[in-house]
Amino acid sequence: MELPPEVQIVQVCSLGTDLLAIVVRCLATTRLGARFHCVSPHGRTVELTLTEIRRYPTVTVTEVDPPHAADDRWLCSGPV
Repeated sequence: MELPPEVQIVQVCSLGTDLLAIVVRCLATTRLGARFHCVSPHGRTVELTLTEIRRYPTVTVTEVDPPHAADDRWLCSGPV
């Protein structure tokens, strides 16, 4: 079983009921499809899947490696 990549969350913006835009600093290689698990402020377990990585506003990539991943924008889907 692959462990979730390590990231440092800088900013989170909700884009609806099942989509988040997250600005992160990547601490380990991270690829599209990576899954993240966390607990919401309401105590619910939340599982998110990385669906898009934007290096720049018009440039998408399929993976990021530290230290090149400073402040990338990620789109994650799942119940939020």
